[in-house]
Amino acid sequence: ERTGIEEIMMKETCSFCRAPVSTSREEMMLRIEKRMKVNDPLAYYQAGGCYQDGRHVPQADVLKALELNHRAAELGLPEAFAVIGLYYERGTIVKKDPATARSYLSIAAMKGSIWARHNLGGLEYRQGNTVIALRHWRLSAAAGYKASLDSLRVQLGKGNVSRDEYAATLQSFLTSRDEMKSEARDREEKLREEMKREARDSECK
Repeated sequence: ERTGIEEIMMKETCSFCRAPVSTSREEMMLRIEKRMKVNDPLAYYQAGGCYQDGRHVPQADVLKALELNHRAAELGLPEAFAVIGLYYERGTIVKKDPATARSYLSIAAMKGSIWARHNLGGLEYRQGNTVIALRHWRLSAAAGYKASLDSLRVQLGKGNVSRDEYAATLQSFLTSRDEMKSEARDREEKLREEMKREARDSECK
C-alpha cells in the first residue's frame, strides 16, 4: 500500500535515479539493466516483476522471473525471498513445496519484509497452524500492514483473537501508519529539494 505522497513521487521520478519516469518500454528496461550491471538487487527484483507480468518486455517469461528474483535474493533483498516463497507455495513456476515456501518467507520476514510476514501467517493458517499464523499477523499488523489487521478482524469474529488483543494491535497499527505518513512527507520534501538543487546545478553548467 502506498500513501498519496508516495504515489506522487512514483509518478514524478524514477525509483532508481530520481530522473523523470521513462515513457517507453525500452527506456524503462535500459534503466533497469543499467542498475543490474552494478548489482543493484532492487533492479533485479523489478526486472523479475516485469518478466513475470509481461511489463516493459516483449513477453512474459516466468522462468526468467524466477532467475532474476534468485539473483536479487543472493544480493540480500528481502522482497525477493518473499516472491520466491510465494512461487513455492502456489506451485505456479516451481513444484509446490510448503516447507520451502515457509523457509523463504521466514528469511524475508526476518530481513524486515512486512508483507512477507503477512504471507507467512497466511501459509501457516492454511497449514492449520492458527496460533503461529496469529503471531505473524499481529507482528505485521503492528508494523502497519492493513491486510494483517483485516485477517485479525476475521479471527476476532471467529473467537480466535480476544478483543483486548485486537485493540492493542489496532493501536500499534495506527501508530505505525502515522509514522509511515510522516516519513513519506519527509522523503517527499527531501526529494523535491534534491531535484531543485540538481536543476540549479544544471543551469550553471
